[in-house]
Amino acid sequence: MLSLGIISLGYAFAHLHGISMYMWGTQVHWSSTAWAVLICELLTVPLLLAVTFYVQSRKTDFL
Repeated sequence: MLSLGIISLGYAFAHLHGISMYMWGTQVHWSSTAWAVLICELLTVPLLLAVTFYVQSRKTDFL
């Protein structure tokens, strides 16, 4: 299920106007849309780690 979600997000990102316009070009173009997607992805990783550690620290039983 997670794999399907990741693929769907990639498909949605590829259709954003700032990314799809330059997708088949010969050079990389770092548009503001591409930077926004990259920053959101990089901020998601520590946020998910923090939430995971917070939830695990609140558990009182082993399993």
